[in-house]
Amino acid sequence: MPAVAVREKAFVPTELVLLFRLAGMSVINIWGGTAGNWGRRPVDLDEMEIMVVACKTGEPLDGDGARSRSKLAAEQKLYAGVEMPAFCL
Repeated sequence: MPAVAVREKAFVPTELVLLFRLAGMSVINIWGGTAGNWGRRPVDLDEMEIMVVACKTGEPLDGDGARSRSKLAAEQKLYAGVEMPAFCL
């Protein structure tokens, strides 16, 4: 069987929080674990997996790091008078 090139990327929790913010999400919790050994505990450096609990709070950011004015105006109309859950604020 021929060799297969595998590319992997590891992220630290602070990088994940930034990536989620750029995607229009707010991170509620980040927990660490390994398959078969999950729990609500801080991430250890030797753990292979991370669970992120997040809430969508807006639209993804554009390439320049900002939402377009039309998207912001549409969001304001869409959510006018709608009460967001406390954990998403």
